[in-house]
Amino acid sequence: GNMLVTNETITDINLSTNKIGDDGAKALATALCRNKSVTTLNLTDNVIGDHGALALADVLVINKTSMDIKLSRNVGANYFASVLAAHGDPRMWAISYEKLLMVNDQAMKLFKEEFEDKTMRDV
Repeated sequence: GNMLVTNETITDINLSTNKIGDDGAKALATALCRNKSVTTLNLTDNVIGDHGALALADVLVINKTSMDIKLSRNVGANYFASVLAAHGDPRMWAISYEKLLMVNDQAMKLFKEEFEDKTMRDV
């Protein structure tokens, strides 16, 4: 993993079918955040879950180099795609829990009669 930080020649890495899990994906992500030469990382058919997928998605956000990360046939593949979509579309950016509570409180005040004694399912 450390050699990837200083690497300037390797462009394609194929680590498919190597039983790489979240810890391995996180280690790769840490190294690749600063790497400017790797353009393709194939991690197809490993055991990477959501935590590893998140770390790898962050690589594409932090490292401005165009990189193709392949995660198909991993548990976290869908999560990886969702995180990238959220970063690409500002309308999907998460808001803080505190802001959600604030909006909820304001709605409760505005529509007090309609919300009173009702569950979310009723509304």
